[in-house]
Amino acid sequence: TLAAEGELVRALQSRQDFLADRERMKTRANWLKLIKEFEEAAQAQTEPRHASRARYLGAELAEASGRKFSQKEDFERADQLARRAVRDCPRCAHAPAALIISGKSLKALKQLDQADKQLMKVELNYPDSPEVAEARKLLAEVRGGPPPTPEGGTQSARVGPSSSGPSKTESPKAEPSQPERVSKEAGRPPARSAPAAAPPPPKARADGLAQVDFLVLEDRGAHTMVTAYLDKVTSYVYNLIPPSREGGSFRAYADLKGAVIAPGARAQLKEKTSLVRLVKMNQFQNDVVRLVLDLPEAYPYRPAFLDKPPRLVFQVSKDAQTLPAPGAEAQPSPPEKKVVAEEAVPGRPKRSAPASRGPDESLARQLGLKVKCVIIDPGHGGKDSGATGHSRREKDIVLKLAQKLQARI
Repeated sequence: TLAAEGELVRALQSRQDFLADRERMKTRANWLKLIKEFEEAAQAQTEPRHASRARYLGAELAEASGRKFSQKEDFERADQLARRAVRDCPRCAHAPAALIISGKSLKALKQLDQADKQLMKVELNYPDSPEVAEARKLLAEVRGGPPPTPEGGTQSARVGPSSSGPSKTESPKAEPSQPERVSKEAGRPPARSAPAAAPPPPKARADGLAQVDFLVLEDRGAHTMVTAYLDKVTSYVYNLIPPSREGGSFRAYADLKGAVIAPGARAQLKEKTSLVRLVKMNQFQNDVVRLVLDLPEAYPYRPAFLDKPPRLVFQVSKDAQTLPAPGAEAQPSPPEKKVVAEEAVPGRPKRSAPASRGPDESLARQLGLKVKCVIIDPGHGGKDSGATGHSRREKDIVLKLAQKLQARI
């Protein structure tokens, strides 16, 4: 362990001497030699956090070398080292800065989709880090939009104005209380805290992508419901991310595929409840909109896509038993298949078409099976700790996973 720490100390001293010598900094070979020294120091470490720090510093040097000498290989090396640094220690203080380095390097390599994804992780996983402002600025550059506003939003057609207040070109009077579209089309009372006014329904896009029109948050006592309205049905996936620091928020998110944020849509809501601290959406990828809910605890939640009007409904409750049934979930229409008429053959009976099954016709339903109870057995426990390593015990990990699975089910 002492030898490993010595490797890192020597690399840090070499870095300090190198940055103080302008003549040495003029030659790329000297940069590569120092970067390799940090890579070797990282490989010698037994503690993941020390290895992560060594790789982060190496990534920082590689990205600077790429800018100085305009070398593609340096940017690729910086991205690889930065990703590995975050993977080694996602809770380390330098993790968001490593993501910034990765995003910058990918931007220089013209891999804009990957750069967008890495930079979005800064605000998603480290919302309180000082690197969030830089990540937002870089995201605006990657997406080709204007820089972020002081309130934190982005004045662009893709993200829409921030909900923290009207923009310079907006008037506060232009925001009525609850939009009539919510109460008329959804057939329910308005939210307790009136959300921002809904823009007029967007025109259909030529590329066929769905558009997220506006968000609504409703506190219904036993549960909170967040609704994202779209102009058409689309598919989605969802997940729950644990907090990146002690006392942080759990993040339930849903990725709407084949979708973009409509021009003028609110990217974040000011309202919050005891179950949901924050509601926002962002253009996670060019055709993926991510809806994010910050939760104080790993509360049971249930997303569902409903039709008439098309909307993603996110329900959160302290008790899974109080989550209301979302109703029949809408599914994207499958592509039409051309049916070729079968030629009649003498002596061969004509085959009848198989009975069509709806999207809800699962295998369990076809076989008449019903699940009444799900048993989750983490394994290990008590004196049986399972595998151990890096100050962790297998029984603690599988127990946490089982508890999260229970909440998801």
